[in-house]
Amino acid sequence: NLSGEMSVLGTEMSPSSMDCKNILRNVAAYVPQNEQFFPNQTPEEAVEFAANLKLGRDERGDHVRKSRVREMLDLVGIPVKARTRSIGGTLAGGVVLRGLSGGERKRLALACAFAMKPKLIFLDEITSGLDSENAVVVIDLVKKLCVNMNVAAVVVIHQPSYEVFSHFDRLVMLCKGKCVFSDKLDCIPSFYDEIGRAFPEKYLLPADLLKAASEWKPDPQRVQPNELIKSCGKSALEDIKGRKKPTLGLQFRTVLVRHVMNHYIRNVTNLFARVLIYGLSAVLLGLVFWKIGESPDGQDLQLFQAEAAFGAGLFLTQTLFLLPFAQISTFFFDKNLFASESSIGLYPAWIYSLTQVVLETWVMSLCALLQSAIAIPMMSLWNVSISKSASFVTMFSVFCVGGVVGNSIVLLTSILSFSQDFAFLLGSANVVVFLAMSGGFVPYPYMESW
Repeated sequence: NLSGEMSVLGTEMSPSSMDCKNILRNVAAYVPQNEQFFPNQTPEEAVEFAANLKLGRDERGDHVRKSRVREMLDLVGIPVKARTRSIGGTLAGGVVLRGLSGGERKRLALACAFAMKPKLIFLDEITSGLDSENAVVVIDLVKKLCVNMNVAAVVVIHQPSYEVFSHFDRLVMLCKGKCVFSDKLDCIPSFYDEIGRAFPEKYLLPADLLKAASEWKPDPQRVQPNELIKSCGKSALEDIKGRKKPTLGLQFRTVLVRHVMNHYIRNVTNLFARVLIYGLSAVLLGLVFWKIGESPDGQDLQLFQAEAAFGAGLFLTQTLFLLPFAQISTFFFDKNLFASESSIGLYPAWIYSLTQVVLETWVMSLCALLQSAIAIPMMSLWNVSISKSASFVTMFSVFCVGGVVGNSIVLLTSILSFSQDFAFLLGSANVVVFLAMSGGFVPYPYMESW
């Protein structure tokens, strides 16, 4: 249990209050242990995306923002040739794109964070996955950026080397839910004197501190540190409050453009594969239910024939609930990216949801058009009481609605599920039940009579 007082940049506030959360989102940036980027996004676009959503458009013009982006990439040492190439990584579905190295990805994450002009920056295991040389390079870069831009950094780190450890100004060491030490590095010898432990060689200091913390036992006679960090930054807080926030329209447009570019324009294979799947399924179902809605003698359908044709049409519509589950890996990728970006308040959840609805509605309309053009003539699903064009538009509209509903089910399942495999199992099981109850499984005697 934690208790006490909390202040942000010298202003006391309750940690659970909305004011505290809003101020933290405005003044702080966060770099997670596993940085999240679109694999086919470029470093320049990643930094500009973060800056636009946090700071809004620069009133002096877009060229000023782009110049600022290039400056940030210069500061973190991203090569010029790599700035307009893909960041790289694993696309949804498992395709791997070559791009930046592990160290370059860490430095790019720092560029995105510092481009938002924070006053506080939280770094979670920033050296994780790096070799000793790159770990020192990244920490040295963090120190220089913080000094030059007047930013306070809180770094969570485990088992640092002495070269990394020596870059820090203060140390907060926790053990068994208690604060063991909180002070400047110069005060560490006094800490060793208090606990009666011999001071080690400097290169062994980080490892020995961890060992001392693991062996530490609370001493009632010793006054425990009751102040983790002491700082004052009211002028910085006033500067943050005076910033112009980006409009909701800019946030929506920025997120939408990024999704269009990375999911469809630069990943056209994904779009082509989805359309192809819908087209092939329409051909397959068209062959299974060939001319099911056509009367052999040209007369009106009998009741059992009409029921069979309706069941086949409903079965075709229900497949629109099943086919979107092929996109679960994409939804899970977006979900992880959204969780990372929403944690620092780049944009609200409804903007993410709205962009998904807009993009999926467009894609599903394209797929529904192809499915209608193939399946309706093959299955003769024409309403004889209206013209064929009106009948086609009606069925196309039904397919569009079915596709959007199916994608909504997939999106909801992805949000609620803890893994892709569970989402596939849960969603597919439900849709199979819908298909079984649709009436599309035509009794054999009816099929024989046709």
